[in-house]
Amino acid sequence: MNVPVNRTTDASPAPVDRPAAADVPGEFIGALAEAAGTGTGGVFGEPIVRGDVTIVPVARVAYGFGGGLGRSRKAGEHGTGGGGGGGGAAVPIGYIEIRDGGSEFKPIRPPLRDALLPIALTLVAALAPAAGRRVAGRLRRSP
Repeated sequence: MNVPVNRTTDASPAPVDRPAAADVPGEFIGALAEAAGTGTGGVFGEPIVRGDVTIVPVARVAYGFGGGLGRSRKAGEHGTGGGGGGGGAAVPIGYIEIRDGGSEFKPIRPPLRDALLPIALTLVAALAPAAGRRVAGRLRRSP
């Protein structure tokens, strides 16, 4: 979508062919929705068949967008502006394994989480009593 901006600086600017302000947000949102796609294609990947096993990749998909318009309200100024943006992410979370007439979802977990979470919990459990004694000692010394 191309929205022309009037850059004339004289007292009577040349008219610029602009879409109605009400049409711009609708066109913008429609273009973003079309680019993002619809349906479940962004969540489930193409099935992969090997022998009697079928694997369907699964992802968590999130996207968002926003936009806005503005117009000068000061006397003698003519101009409009608009902007928008968006973003998205797709993160693999697992796969569906189909075999022997049954199916099972198998999550993909980050390997660091499996290693770091127990280490972090152990450190917190080991340091908590010492930190508690230090805080209690400071409370006893305060007037």
